[in-house]
Amino acid sequence: MDYKIADGHTDMLLNFNRDKDFCFNKNNKNFHVDLPKLKEANIALEVFAVFIEDGYFPENALKRTLHYINIFRETIASKKDIVHIKDSTDIIRAEAENKISAVLSLEGADAVTELSQINSFYNLGVRLITLTWNRRNMLADGLTVNSGGGLTDLGKKAVELMNQLKITIDLSHISQEGFWDIIDLSSKPVVASHSNVKKIRSIERNLDDSQIRAVAKNGGLIGINFCPQFLNTSAADVDGSDIIKHIDYIVKLAGIESVALGSDYDGITNTPVGFENIGKLQLLAEKLNKNGYKSREIEKILYLNWRRVFLENL
Repeated sequence: MDYKIADGHTDMLLNFNRDKDFCFNKNNKNFHVDLPKLKEANIALEVFAVFIEDGYFPENALKRTLHYINIFRETIASKKDIVHIKDSTDIIRAEAENKISAVLSLEGADAVTELSQINSFYNLGVRLITLTWNRRNMLADGLTVNSGGGLTDLGKKAVELMNQLKITIDLSHISQEGFWDIIDLSSKPVVASHSNVKKIRSIERNLDDSQIRAVAKNGGLIGINFCPQFLNTSAADVDGSDIIKHIDYIVKLAGIESVALGSDYDGITNTPVGFENIGKLQLLAEKLNKNGYKSREIEKILYLNWRRVFLENL
């Protein structure tokens, strides 16, 4: 059987600027995500991230953010096979019509300098925000630029506003201090959309056991990132078994409801062997089955956990 799959993070929107000939409707051999590959994998929900390249930050962050939002609205959300998710009923409708739920996200709120802009992004259809990428912005420190201060006053107000607006808060890339500030402040389930297990691969981008437990207690989830360097110290040998190791660890530590997928396709250069693009994701169901997961458990990991969080938050 083909399982429904939800993927919590792709940087596919960058492809429109990487290659002037990139077409979402066609199978592009040099990129990880496009519509044919989404259909091949039976993707039922995809989170499309807006990422601002270093050269546009900070002076042109807002202009660049709007540029990518416009690309999403014109080339993704407008497709007959896609439903741009703005509330929970849109997910139900997409399922009923056998269409792909497309969630628009900001990977780093780099364009936000005042609270009113969050309202504006909401009105443009943004429903998930990663407060920071690795760098510092007006809301918080990122992992690589960390003053030890956690969320700024604006960042704390932003968390409250995002809860009110029903925008899902993403913890990936944020500093330790910022992580715990959000856990303390958020009244809604939060996610680490594309992060892995630090106990298996000890890098700053991965989560320690206390963080994993905190996300699970909050009702949120961790989306497993397919970046080989985040999965194993020997990146050249990474394959599906490494993905399973991170899933297994989170399941045993925090429960089956707290783990999902956040591939980071088109945001990573290399991929695990056998998972060269998003079209290969049904292979993960086979590997989960071979590792003892029952059908209902596979459904939760591959789709239902992301579905639950968005239905609750939206």
